[in-house]
Amino acid sequence: SELWWRIPWHAAKLSNDKLGTNTKDSGMGDPSFGYKLELYRSSAPTTSLIGEVFYKAPAGDDSPGNYIGGPSTFNNIVWTTGTPDLGWGFSGKRQMGPFALTTGMRYTHRFSAAVGYLIETEYHQFQARIKPGDLLDYDLDLMVQVGPVAIHQGWFIQQRMETRIGTASPGLLGDANLQPVAGSDGTSVDAKFGAVFNVT
Repeated sequence: SELWWRIPWHAAKLSNDKLGTNTKDSGMGDPSFGYKLELYRSSAPTTSLIGEVFYKAPAGDDSPGNYIGGPSTFNNIVWTTGTPDLGWGFSGKRQMGPFALTTGMRYTHRFSAAVGYLIETEYHQFQARIKPGDLLDYDLDLMVQVGPVAIHQGWFIQQRMETRIGTASPGLLGDANLQPVAGSDGTSVDAKFGAVFNVT
């Protein structure tokens, strides 16, 4: 089993000569933690199956600044969605001779929350509510051992559901008034290629 946690720290600079923008900021991002458990293991051929649960807390700065003086007073950089995430997933690995195949799937449910970077213009509320789209992630990695070198090719696919924004509603979750943002859903595909060298 494995218990993990991560606390990111960010630094960024936003410059635009035409608009006179020169914003520099740094701060803590969203901490996350999770737990992994090996559900199954066998040898000859080596096979393993792992389950995990994870959580992300909205602890980073979600306000770009004070809008009272106009857009020019936005002097912060947002480090967070401002919403918590809760997810689960499975991953497995199978080794056959010099080949190893690793695959996995993760689902992330993203809760709604009121955030400082959204301004509701109809009723002039400084905080609006956002429900980021849930995520479904798939990954696949094939590795082959060639002497002291292991070469691998990986693929990552992410499906993102629609994001919804609006004003908060009465109730426990407060997201009944949220409307979907057109074009906020979609699928992305990424790939990587790498090599691991064993020096003895």
